[in-house]
Amino acid sequence: MYEMSQNHEAIIPKILKVCEPKIVDPYAQRYILWYTYAKAKREEFST
Repeated sequence: MYEMSQNHEAIIPKILKVCEPKIVDPYAQRYILWYTYAKAKREEFST
């Protein structure tokens, strides 16, 4: 899980760039939500 999110960190900005201003793909939307949630959790645990 942690490894996967690390590998995808470079891909997220590309997804956001492609999807802005509107995210049409519900899967991409879910993925970004999961990613931001996981990242927030990770930062929460690291502190």
